Amino acid sequence: MDRDAARSNIGFVFITAGIWFLITEYFARLVKLIDIDANNPTVWAAVRMTLMLMVTYAYVRWYERRGFAEGFNFRFAQWRKKVIWAVEFFLLAGVVLFLYGRFVVERFVSSGVEASAATEHYEALIGDRIIEFAYVLYEGIVEVLLFIGFLLDRLERRVGATAAVLLSNVVFA
Repeated sequence: MDRDAARSNIGFVFITAGIWFLITEYFARLVKLIDIDANNPTVWAAVRMTLMLMVTYAYVRWYERRGFAEGFNFRFAQWRKKVIWAVEFFLLAGVVLFLYGRFVVERFVSSGVEASAATEHYEALIGDRIIEFAYVLYEGIVEVLLFIGFLLDRLERRVGATAAVLLSNVVFA
């Protein structure tokens, strides 16, 4: 057993994944109980994702004694290529969002027909869409860190690639 496999106790890895489930389940109930869902619900979903990431980082930092990049298998090899790709993706997504707002939503709002979830002015709608877009990007990054960089990486070292993919997908589902 190599040094990395010895440092990651599979039982504690699954306990961490269980805490993700508890955060997901009980955070939704807490939001409804306190009635804080009146604001943009994506903000509270981002808070939930951040809690999951913080719990996982606490495990990585204090139990495995690793830093962020090493603990989440986050390498900066060829970082220039990745940054350029990310900027291209962000610009393309921004153009799509603008075109959607300009040619779809604006037509519905100006003709008096309400677009889906559009009850306020066009500017407010675009602001909500930008918040939702930022959340989707954030959620995607956190999910990749949690389920691939953390869970899949540790399972693969312990049970092999095929079983690791199956188990991590079950936890993700």
